[in-house]
Amino acid sequence: MSTFRIKRVAISFAVILFLLLASSLFAQSGFIQTEGTLLKDETGTPYRIQGIAFGNNVWQNPSLPVTTHHNERDYQRLNEMGFNSVRFYINYGLFESDSNPYQYKESGFLWIDKNIAWAKKYGIRLILNMHYPQGGYQSNGNGSALWNDSTNQERLIALWKAIASRYANEPTILGYSLLNEPFLEHSFKEYELLLKGLVHEIRSVDPLHIIIIEKANALRWAWNDNENKNLNFVMIKDSNIMYEFHFYEPIEFTHQNASWTGVKGMFATYPNPDMYKVSGDTKWESTTWDSPKLDVKKKSNKNKWVFIQSPLIKVENEDFSVGAPVFMAKDLGRRGKAWANGFVIKEYDENKKFVKIIMDSDGIDKNGWYYWSANGSGTGTSIDTPYISKKSLYVEGSTSDGNMTFSNGNFPLTQGHYYQLSGYIKVKNVDKNADVRLRLDYYSLNGTIGPLDKSYLELRMKKFIDWGKENNVPLYLGEFGVIADGFTNNRGGLIWVGDVIDICKKNGINFNYHTYHEYKSFGLYRTGAEKLPEDLNVPLANLFKKKLK
Repeated sequence: MSTFRIKRVAISFAVILFLLLASSLFAQSGFIQTEGTLLKDETGTPYRIQGIAFGNNVWQNPSLPVTTHHNERDYQRLNEMGFNSVRFYINYGLFESDSNPYQYKESGFLWIDKNIAWAKKYGIRLILNMHYPQGGYQSNGNGSALWNDSTNQERLIALWKAIASRYANEPTILGYSLLNEPFLEHSFKEYELLLKGLVHEIRSVDPLHIIIIEKANALRWAWNDNENKNLNFVMIKDSNIMYEFHFYEPIEFTHQNASWTGVKGMFATYPNPDMYKVSGDTKWESTTWDSPKLDVKKKSNKNKWVFIQSPLIKVENEDFSVGAPVFMAKDLGRRGKAWANGFVIKEYDENKKFVKIIMDSDGIDKNGWYYWSANGSGTGTSIDTPYISKKSLYVEGSTSDGNMTFSNGNFPLTQGHYYQLSGYIKVKNVDKNADVRLRLDYYSLNGTIGPLDKSYLELRMKKFIDWGKENNVPLYLGEFGVIADGFTNNRGGLIWVGDVIDICKKNGINFNYHTYHEYKSFGLYRTGAEKLPEDLNVPLANLFKKKLK
C-alpha cells in the first residue's frame, strides 16, 4: 500500500472517529442538536420546542434580576400545561452596566443558575434570548446605537462569549437566541458581520449548544418582507443553527387596541369571513373613473353632507382580481377639507340581481385606511364626526392627486359581476378644480385572496416553511400571540392561537408563545412584573393543555 494511500486511510479513520466522538458527546450530554429540518434529543428522537416566553421586565432596563416575575412554581405550571421550554428574555443590564463594561455582575449569572435548577426539576429547557442588547431595544427602531457604535457590538459579542463559557456544559440551556427582532441601520451586511463575530466567539468556548439566528425585523432605509431575497434571513455556516421568525398576522387582530401600533380603539375578530386578506403580490391596474364626483362648484354642496351613488359598474377585465374602496380627494387646495361617511359597496350578479353587501358604513370605523398624495401634500385620517357611521374619512390640504385607500377592505372581484358604490361626502374651502369622489380600485393578483381564517394563516407562514425545507434547516417561531382584548367578547383569540399551533405541528415548526406574564397585554397571566403571576387566562391555559399534550 502506498504512503499516500495509508495517509488517506488514516485521515478517513480520524474523521470517522471525530464524528463518532462528537455524536457520543451529544448523546451522553443530553444536548438538543439540529439535523436537517429537525431537532433531535440525545437518543436521536425528534424533539419539538413547545415554549412560552418569560419577559423578565426587560423593557424597563432592570439592573438586577426581577425576582417578582416568576419562581419555581411557574416552571411546575408550565410542565402541567405541556410546555417543554422557556424563551428567557435578557436585558444586557442584567450582566453589565454602561459605566463599567466587560465587568460582569455575578448576580445575573446566579439568577440564570437558579432558573436552570427550577427548569431542570420540571423537565423544562431554557432558550436564552438577548431581547435588549447594548445599543438599545431593536423592535421599535430605537436601537440604532448597536449598529452605529462598534463598541456596542464588541460588548455584545463579549457578553455572549461569557454566557456561553459559563453554560457550555449545561444541557438545560437548549440554545442561544442571539438578537431579538434586529432593526438594521445600513444593510444586511452589517448583520452578517455581527453574526459571524458572535458565532465565532461562542463556538470558541461552546461547540454544543444550538445557536438561534432571527431574521431581520426591518431595514431602516428600505423594507419589504424579502428585501435581501432570502426572506431577510442571514445564513451563517455552522452545523448546529436554527433560524427564527415571528408571526402576528394580521396585526389588526393580534395587536387590536394596542396604542404602540396605531390601532388604539380598533377591534377585530377571527376568523372573519367578511374580511379578505391577500397572500401574494398585488398590482394596481385601474379604477372606476366613471364614479360620480361631487360638484364642488355648486353652492348648495358646500359644507353639508351630500349623498353620492354610482351606477352599476361591470367587471369584465381578467386582470382585475382584487377590489379596494378609495376616497379620492384630489386638488383640494391648501385650505381645502373633505370628509366621507356612510361608505357602502354592493355586489350584483351578471343579471344585475343583488348578491351581497361587500362593505357597509362600519368599514370607516376599522383600521387599515392610509393616505397617499402624488406630491406628498396634505394629510388624511379617520376622525370622530358621526353621520351614518361613527367615524368619517378626512383629507385636507392636498394640492395634487390624493386619496385614502382601505387596505383591509380588499375583496375578490368576480368577472361579469356588477358593483355599486355609495356614500356621503362633505367639503369645505376646496378649490374649484377639486375632484372629490368615491372610487373602486382594481388590482391584478399574483397569489391568492380569501377570508381571514386558518387557510390564510397557513399561506402566510408557507413562505417560511418552504424556505426551511429548501435550505434544510430547522425553524423556530420565536413569538406568536394575541393581545388581551383578542380574548374578550368572542373575538376569537383562542381560535387563532390554536390554529397557529396546529400549523406549526403539521409543518414541523418549533414554536414559542409570547408571553407568560404581562400586564393587560399578551400575558397568559395578566398581572405586571412587580408581583408574581395572578389572573390566569383559564381558557388559554386549557387550550395549551389540549394542544401541547
